[in-house]
Amino acid sequence: MQQGRPTPRSDGHAMKTRDVASGICLSMSLRLATIAFAIAASITAHAEILEELTYNYYTAVATAGQPLHGALDAASPIRENDLVFHGHTRWDVTWHFRWANESDGRCHITAATVTLKSVIRLPLLRADSLKRQQLFDRYLESLRKHELGHHQIGRDAAKAVEQEILSQPEMRTCKLLEQTINQRATDLIAGFNSRNLTYDQQTEHGKTQGAWLTQ
Repeated sequence: MQQGRPTPRSDGHAMKTRDVASGICLSMSLRLATIAFAIAASITAHAEILEELTYNYYTAVATAGQPLHGALDAASPIRENDLVFHGHTRWDVTWHFRWANESDGRCHITAATVTLKSVIRLPLLRADSLKRQQLFDRYLESLRKHELGHHQIGRDAAKAVEQEILSQPEMRTCKLLEQTINQRATDLIAGFNSRNLTYDQQTEHGKTQGAWLTQ
């Protein structure tokens, strides 16, 4: 069994100048790792994508006279460089592949598994009135929609990595095949990190999708 070299950790942050009357989010894609296993020869390569999405929540308490965005700002554990965020998405893509090598050393892919794990963090609210609870519920739905957009970028990244692995031609050694796949997959993830940033810029961190509080 041969173990591939882990790829570098990659972080993408969606940042925005603090706006008091805003519901903004932070998104990250993190941690890449690869392991390749040598197995018996197989002609037809096959692959699968495993996906896991988890929601985590924190609770805010709204009191009379306090703006909703103030209650969320006070409760949110999502903080970066003195900025407060109401929503957060983290996705991790990892890949494993199997190869077969011929007697002359030539090597080809036989199977691959790409795993996507996403965690979305969102607020819950204990409101002081039904009206404010309903206002928050509408905001939360828009914020969730925005965060799911980040999750979709992770799904697209996983699919791109799967296709990249399966598209690799036979190479003269398994080491060269492993190095090539790891580098190309890492480059792909870097591109999807940039897409996270572009998504936040285009949606103004969810504002254009309704994730915005003015009271």
